Amino acid sequence: MIKLNFPSYIIHLVNSYLSDRTFQVKILATLSRIGTVSAGSPQGSILSPLLYNIYTHDFPTTPTVDVCLFADDAAIIAQACNPDMVRRYLQQYLKKLQSWLRKWRIKINVGKSQAIIFKKGQYRNRLRELKLFRNSIPWVRQVEYLGVTLDSKLTFNSHLRKITCKFKRTLYTLLPLLNRSSILSLKSKRLIYLHYLQPTLTYACQIWGCAAQHNLNKLQILQNRTLRLILNYPRFIARRYLHRDSNIDPINERIRSLSRTFYDNVSMHNNPLIAIQSTSTTTGLYNHPSHSSSIPSIF
Repeated sequence: MIKLNFPSYIIHLVNSYLSDRTFQVKILATLSRIGTVSAGSPQGSILSPLLYNIYTHDFPTTPTVDVCLFADDAAIIAQACNPDMVRRYLQQYLKKLQSWLRKWRIKINVGKSQAIIFKKGQYRNRLRELKLFRNSIPWVRQVEYLGVTLDSKLTFNSHLRKITCKFKRTLYTLLPLLNRSSILSLKSKRLIYLHYLQPTLTYACQIWGCAAQHNLNKLQILQNRTLRLILNYPRFIARRYLHRDSNIDPINERIRSLSRTFYDNVSMHNNPLIAIQSTSTTTGLYNHPSHSSSIPSIF
């Protein structure tokens, strides 16, 4: 904070906030001895994310990789004409990252780190594992990042299967409120679906909404079954009546609406670091949406 020219009173305030911290544990009538906290900030503190961003403001960068940070999650991305070159770029960056981590005495759990190649075709040669602090980072076929499962072909099949399972578990929990014998009104049931169930189906749909239509149809089937339950309609009632009488859009339309809003908000954001994210990078072989006007064509 001194190097960043923060005012002295802010520096002293933060120093007082982080220094001489103690804790005790109480179980029933028993109180533990006083312990000391040598590092870190109080969990749940509103200052913690801000202080972390200040502490890691000089996170290393190189021309050959892109770094995506969200809180303490980091994704390091490299692209090249072949996987061997991608591995080389990543390993070079990890060496630089290792020096930075040592400098600021930041300890990471290498065991939770994974590497994945996104490639349309097959790659027959086995890539050597990446190394960080003499620990191997394995190559895997799918990873989970911020709640989204990314597979090596970006089909999102695994992610949509997880969505389906999570939706069914949530629906089972809410079944006493939504079933045909529930005393709740249609308005209340509709609100429960919109606020607790539908977000399970559409979370991060701006990313995976380009999945194959037969996979998206599975989500529509889940919504159809739930709407029949809420409306107390028999199975032979057509889908269009379910949406009309519940005033709930089909899944495809909901995904398009959320995606349009998302890309519009990103492209017009006041923060240039966010606005630039609406511009996709591509090798020229495949088209990616750069703004909301191109969203409908990918669904």
